[in-house]
Amino acid sequence: MYLGLNNVCVAPDARFGFHGPMAAFGSMPRDAFDHWSQVISDRFHPALRDWFMTIARHSGPGLLTLRGNDLIRMGYTAC
Repeated sequence: MYLGLNNVCVAPDARFGFHGPMAAFGSMPRDAFDHWSQVISDRFHPALRDWFMTIARHSGPGLLTLRGNDLIRMGYTAC
C-alpha cells in the first residue's frame, strides 16, 4: 500500500513483498479476486501494476519480493 502514496521514494536496497487478495477462510470467488486485485493495484505505477496483475496476485499465500532497484526501474523515485 505504501507504493500507492503520492510522492513516495524507494531506497535501492529496500525489499517489498507482494501477494494477491486472500479470503479469510476458504477460496475467494474469481470475480471477487479480480475486483480486489484491481483495488490493490490501482494506485501503483503502470509497470508495477502490470507485474502485479500478471504475476504477483497469483502467488498464493506466499510473498513475491522486489528490490527497490526493480521498483526504481518501474518508475518509482529513488530516495
